[in-house]
Amino acid sequence: MLPLLWGAAIGVLSLASQAAPEFGVYRWELPSSVDNFSQWLGRQVDFATAFQARNTWDDIDGAAWQLSPWSQWVKARSGRNLSLGIGLLPPSGASLASCAAGQYDVYWRNLANNLASYALHSAYLRLGWEMDGTWYAWSAPQGSGKEASFAGCFRRIVQVMRQAQPANQWKFVFNPTFDSWRSKDYLDAVWPGDDYVDVVGVDIYDQSWATNTYPYPSTCDAACRLTRQQTAWNGYSWRLNTLRNFAIAHGKPLGFPEWGVISRSDGHGGGDNPFFIQKMHDFILDPANNVAFHAYFNITTATFDTRLTDSIGYDNLAGPTRMPNASALFKELFGAAP
Repeated sequence: MLPLLWGAAIGVLSLASQAAPEFGVYRWELPSSVDNFSQWLGRQVDFATAFQARNTWDDIDGAAWQLSPWSQWVKARSGRNLSLGIGLLPPSGASLASCAAGQYDVYWRNLANNLASYALHSAYLRLGWEMDGTWYAWSAPQGSGKEASFAGCFRRIVQVMRQAQPANQWKFVFNPTFDSWRSKDYLDAVWPGDDYVDVVGVDIYDQSWATNTYPYPSTCDAACRLTRQQTAWNGYSWRLNTLRNFAIAHGKPLGFPEWGVISRSDGHGGGDNPFFIQKMHDFILDPANNVAFHAYFNITTATFDTRLTDSIGYDNLAGPTRMPNASALFKELFGAAP
């Protein structure tokens, strides 16, 4: 994004998303693992989700050890791009209000200069993703009193980065979670303004705490599972449509930096759910929803599993996918480039 070209960039985004959303994956912080995912899928994947380290300001404003391999990956093939999660604050010693007041401008100038030096000129930048939750230092959940400070911090960062590197065309992503906010009023409260956002992003997983969804009862057969999966999706639909309409009202496309089927250690995930894969495919590719990009979150950790492929070294637990039906349908639906 830049002062002279950012409006044009939005127009290009809108037209591109109508044709075919950019398609990608999160596969840990390893560019080579994105290529492995491409081989598994049988289709070139030229879009990756990644997360800037955030333990210190030196991490947040662009660590060379992280930007360098992604830069090499992006430059190795024409058309590649990156969705990069940018933390707004380190774990302690900083605040959203101070960010909004300009006290951390030096770090945002550094970030702009570092991204430019590594030729990441068109990356999607998820500033303070999942701000509606409570698990990050920049959290500004509904009713916290931090909503306006989050919006002000977001605006300040965009202003500083555009000023520092006016020739770049970053796309700034406003990115709540799917299920932590309770009303459109909250979205309005944390919205930085139409001039500072290029994409409305949302992270969505097949997880639900609604009645008659998950966990599955021990006696739940295939018909029972499908009924609960459908009930869960009906609950998701309201939020998806609310976010879609919110994006349309502000003239922005949607993006899905993270999405996936999920098994959770607490049982509140749908697990091997091809129904969810089908519904997400249909929503993403519906031109009426104006989706600019999406990235499947393909990992296994000790507490959750979204992986559709065989494991790599960073996955814990290891082994083949535990969701073979979802995996097969994903490969069928997304394996052929549109």
